[in-house]
Amino acid sequence: MILEPAEVPAGIAATIGDSILLDLMIAALNSQVSRVAPCLTDAPDTGKLAEAKLIMLATLERWGKAGSGGLQTQQMTAGPFANTTTVDTRTRAGWKLWPSDIKALQELCKEPTGREGKAFTVDLGPGWGYSD
Repeated sequence: MILEPAEVPAGIAATIGDSILLDLMIAALNSQVSRVAPCLTDAPDTGKLAEAKLIMLATLERWGKAGSGGLQTQQMTAGPFANTTTVDTRTRAGWKLWPSDIKALQELCKEPTGREGKAFTVDLGPGWGYSD
């Protein structure tokens, strides 16, 4: 288990309210994270684990606040012309990781190749090669 129920701050737990639901959400989140970033279940270093837990806590908080907010409508009229603008400030619902969460978690599992940030060329001539 990557994130334990005891590691969830009281403020985040309060947004969810029910302890049974919180335990279920933590179990589901641990399961989702272990599927998208399996390296985190095999004794990762403390830095990677801390980053993963922070992402997971933000996800739990988002899930707890799902549906909060509201619709705001503004109407402007000038002579015969009218314009109506509606802004939806409700938090998206859903019990899934966002693509940005998945990408961040998978980045934690990437091993450095030593090639990051280096220039490279791709030869499209005969023999199609790749060179540094």
